[in-house]
Amino acid sequence: KLFSNTTLTYSRYSFHTDFGIASTQSTTSGNENYNLNFCYLSGIEDLGARIDFDYTPNPNHDIKFGSSYTHHYFFPGETNLNFSIDYPIDSQDINLDTTLNFSGNTNVDEMFFYFEDNVNITNRLKANIGLHIGYYAVSNNTSMYTQGLLGKITDRDNFSFQPRVSARYLLNEDWSIKASYAKMQQNIHLLSNSSVGFPSDIWVPAVESVPSQTSEQWAANVTTQLYNGQFELSLESYYKTMNNLITYKAGYSNLESTEDWQNAVESGGEGESYGAEFFLQKKKGATTGWIGYTLSWSNRKFDNINFGEWYPYKYDRRNDFSLVISHKFNERWDIGATWVYGTGNAITFPQTVYLSMPQISWDDEISVSSIESYGNRNSTRLPSYHRLDFAINKHSKKQNWSSTWTLGCYNLYNRKNPWFAYLDYENNNRVAKQVSLFPILPSISYRIQF
Repeated sequence: KLFSNTTLTYSRYSFHTDFGIASTQSTTSGNENYNLNFCYLSGIEDLGARIDFDYTPNPNHDIKFGSSYTHHYFFPGETNLNFSIDYPIDSQDINLDTTLNFSGNTNVDEMFFYFEDNVNITNRLKANIGLHIGYYAVSNNTSMYTQGLLGKITDRDNFSFQPRVSARYLLNEDWSIKASYAKMQQNIHLLSNSSVGFPSDIWVPAVESVPSQTSEQWAANVTTQLYNGQFELSLESYYKTMNNLITYKAGYSNLESTEDWQNAVESGGEGESYGAEFFLQKKKGATTGWIGYTLSWSNRKFDNINFGEWYPYKYDRRNDFSLVISHKFNERWDIGATWVYGTGNAITFPQTVYLSMPQISWDDEISVSSIESYGNRNSTRLPSYHRLDFAINKHSKKQNWSSTWTLGCYNLYNRKNPWFAYLDYENNNRVAKQVSLFPILPSISYRIQF
């Protein structure tokens, strides 16, 4: 009646940007060489242990409980800058090698205990009732500077109580309705850059000045079986509220600033996400698959961002569509295809350009520069994302083992999906360009099972 599973984990995530710029300027004494090397490193390293139990005292109860401990090691942001100038002969060279934006590495201990019960209340009504109890604390750091920088976690932030409940009711053999509620807390913040240029996603811990994020989510669902169970149709809607969100301050760039990350963010933000999903699945027959479509919104609001007005989140995806089809010809051959489509990410992009006031230089030359106005935050969309994947499988069965050859292709029609966009000059004109990853990628694999 009792089953347990123990897991030991180690993981490391690092965001590393490294690039250089070199230029040469001709002078009467010779050439001056300028070299700039830039390196930005941020990440998180985790070491943890977890034990889960599954207990079934009788057919009406399936009880799950367990506990987990994780030690997080954060290195939120370190910028190394090397700048050198090589002057012509008879002059002294300049070399600068420094570390900027060093925000202090942080050790964090996080634990939780959970309990949930899948209970059959009646033949038609089934419920899942659970509670998640979390503990979070910043460990002592060796550096007194780092301790003062991070502050302390207040007592009320150390423990969190997060209830969850969901229920399903069978109206008849073909129709069912579901509803759920969950309260959650996240102690690790994801800082995402949604401005023009190279994207950055870094993880930072919750501290006194930047408390943990909290959320509440409600969802409702109706499901029906069609044509004797060959098809399943479901409609679902959800609404989620979020508090204590963080984001970069207006105009901030982690590639240029020497500020600690805590001084570079706006905290105390609000968020809301809501939407509806349509899902139709064919479950039986030689040809199976599904169609899924989600219409959703995800917005954010900060007092000092976007004039205190709501704006779309970077990963706000208005339309999300997927089509999956697989067909089995016989016991040896089958094929599958997947097509996905999604609205492009929201980014902050220049909306207009205007000229500055004329300026007179020391040699009486008049210059006028152009200034870009970005408008509202995340008011521009990258091009939509879509691609087609395809695979064909050949199966072979022997007495004691079986094998499968798979010939597949990712992004079959070589769609140049945008990863990020940046501004550049082309023929003295300001233009927008995009960087794409993962073109058409054919693959072949062989699997043996015994």
